[in-house]
Amino acid sequence: MKETEKIRVAVLMSTYNGERYLQTQIDSILKQKGYFTLDLIVRDDGSTDGTLKILENYQNKGKLKYFEGKNLGPAQSFLDLLSKVQNYDYYAFSDQDDFWLEDKILRATNCLHRIEENKMKMYHSATTLTDKDLNIIEDMYMKKEKWDYVDFLIRNNVTGCTLVISRELASLINDYRPKKIMMHDHWIALLCTVMNGELIYDKESRILYRQHENNVLGHKKNNYKKLLDNSIFQKRTNNRSMMIKELTRGYSKLIPINNLRLLQQAISSTDSLNNAVKFLSNKQVRLSKNYSMWFCIAVLLKKF
Repeated sequence: MKETEKIRVAVLMSTYNGERYLQTQIDSILKQKGYFTLDLIVRDDGSTDGTLKILENYQNKGKLKYFEGKNLGPAQSFLDLLSKVQNYDYYAFSDQDDFWLEDKILRATNCLHRIEENKMKMYHSATTLTDKDLNIIEDMYMKKEKWDYVDFLIRNNVTGCTLVISRELASLINDYRPKKIMMHDHWIALLCTVMNGELIYDKESRILYRQHENNVLGHKKNNYKKLLDNSIFQKRTNNRSMMIKELTRGYSKLIPINNLRLLQQAISSTDSLNNAVKFLSNKQVRLSKNYSMWFCIAVLLKKF
């Protein structure tokens, strides 16, 4: 890209019954400042409230483009939207109920632009947790700044509404549509890192991350009760191993061989106790900052 050319950024938003906070979020996106062109593209995931009317009003003013889709849930809705948006330099993911500071995209693209061109890369950042009225509760950031694919095998460390990815990574994502994934941000982070792409973590928050009664996921405190509920005793089992299977099914010919071997070992850990112990004893796995007693229990109980 020539220095004089403006970066093209697509902001991707998936909506579902989001009328209450949607306008505030859209307006904050449209007020982004920087040397780039920004297009807001929205996929509605089957809203039954006033969301579509709000989107139509903005579209009629030329502020955004939107289309309606069948209800897929947030993960598949975002992947479907990404597959339909082409020819941008960067793709940012947006929730429907937050508030972006005016330099959010500028900060992300500046960080990404420092890395060599034609490389798979992604940016994510800290968040500022707020109540429903955007009163600040606390800044949420992680001490660790570098993660690899082994960390993401164990747990997701990415907050999707802060995610910005390069054109090269978007193209790779669109090469294969997984059927069984936990969330789109986890899938994208795992794919990027397993391909030895570049992952940037920014400890400076440029987003007010609103918490309210209707959040799809919301902020998760890693307390013991939630870890037990979500990782071990939940009815849905093998979520991570199923996602890893999808990864090998779609990209086995592209994944570096050493990374692929560990993915295959992770998948086989659900076959027997012996395989589970071998996986947990793997030096790469044990050295991960995400390695924990709860993760070990989940693997041994075939809840991985």
